[in-house]
Amino acid sequence: MFEFDSEFFNLNQIADSGQCFRWQEIFCDNESKKYHYQVPVKDKLLNIFQDDKKIKIDCTESEFESFWKNYFDFNTDYKKITSLIVDDEYLQCAIKYGYGIRILNQDLWEMIISFIISQNNNIPRIKKSIEGLCKIFSKTQITSELKSFPTAQEIISFGDKNKILEKLKSVGLGYRYEYIYLISLYTIENPTWIDELKNMTYKDAFEKLISFKGIGKKVANCICLFGLHLINACPVDTWIQKIIDERYDGKIPSWMKSEVAGIYQQYAFYYERFLSKK
Repeated sequence: MFEFDSEFFNLNQIADSGQCFRWQEIFCDNESKKYHYQVPVKDKLLNIFQDDKKIKIDCTESEFESFWKNYFDFNTDYKKITSLIVDDEYLQCAIKYGYGIRILNQDLWEMIISFIISQNNNIPRIKKSIEGLCKIFSKTQITSELKSFPTAQEIISFGDKNKILEKLKSVGLGYRYEYIYLISLYTIENPTWIDELKNMTYKDAFEKLISFKGIGKKVANCICLFGLHLINACPVDTWIQKIIDERYDGKIPSWMKSEVAGIYQQYAFYYERFLSKK
């Protein structure tokens, strides 16, 4: 078990920030700030615990340094990023409320498929569809009840086209099933495109992504932010548009155009959803 302290880190806030759909909540107590989550990544399953600022990760220090440190974005100075906001009262409040959010470094293929599924959808349905996709198509068993996220090869090699489409429909994808099939097929036919995407600028990656059927501007920006860790990408969904309209009189605030706009966007997205429940 590897242990350390972290000021700008909150498991529950990250889990509820709309960027990770496969985390499993085992224990959650917001009052005491005690949490336990299971985090599946490829063929790994991590148990991570939090007691206020104390973090315990069920891995060795070497495993943390080689993989999980980057996954949880501990190489980014969130204290410095949040301290840059001095003249925006709304965003200052959002940062104070969602101080523990981080932009995870997640698997790019998983993020592409997950955010295609996310369009015009809600989080419970997104999670259900993703787990259905894993159970049907993945060949890698992580635990007796949990499978890894399926590769494009696993999806396309499942059977003939009709069988694949039928199974994609069965997990509640709605009209999105065709988009999943097409981008999986493209990936099999163009196996280097994912790696090429990782080396592109934000502008080039965005243009490449919106060339696919089923990927519009918001989804492309989500993939850029959460899959490529391009933190200047700022997805505008209904919540962010609401913020622009109601908090900034319809004008795009300067922080949405900054080099770390995606991080600020996450604070605002998380905070605005909280305000709507009051």
